[in-house]
Amino acid sequence: MILLGLGSNLSGPWGTPLETLRCALREMQTNGIAVVKRSKAYSTCAYGVGGQPDYVNAVVSIDCIAPPEALLIRLHRLEKFAARARGERWGARTLDIDLLDWHGRVIGSSKERGGRTELGFKPLSLPHPGIVNRPFVIVPLAEIAPGWHHPVNGKTAKSLARNIACDRAGGILSATRL
Repeated sequence: MILLGLGSNLSGPWGTPLETLRCALREMQTNGIAVVKRSKAYSTCAYGVGGQPDYVNAVVSIDCIAPPEALLIRLHRLEKFAARARGERWGARTLDIDLLDWHGRVIGSSKERGGRTELGFKPLSLPHPGIVNRPFVIVPLAEIAPGWHHPVNGKTAKSLARNIACDRAGGILSATRL
């Protein structure tokens, strides 16, 4: 199973944050990425930098023959088409697409998880290091794949979602159809 997290809190060339997520899913289909299952679109409190608008977040499972590194390049290209500007960590953005899990593969060490490459991107780290701490990721993930097991700690998405505090940064406000 390949899992992606999507988020947006700024309008851009593809429209509002919700319209941007919908457009990103359509664009994936034309870029060799088949969306298999999608969560609802969750309105969530901003995570990280304060004073931002609320986010719209979702998780999708996909099918893609590309290896994780090549898939990540495709995802970064889609972010760029949506006018994503890489700047402040956890700052506002038109589109953010995170590779959460790629067939249970574990890549990267805790030392690599904070640094950046010469191109400004963080090295690939799987599973995504933020899955277990972010309601805006684990709640929609549990919606589409409750039996998914975290490749490192072995816990299911359902158990992680049940135990996460949703009243903090990244907390769920409401949900709508994506």
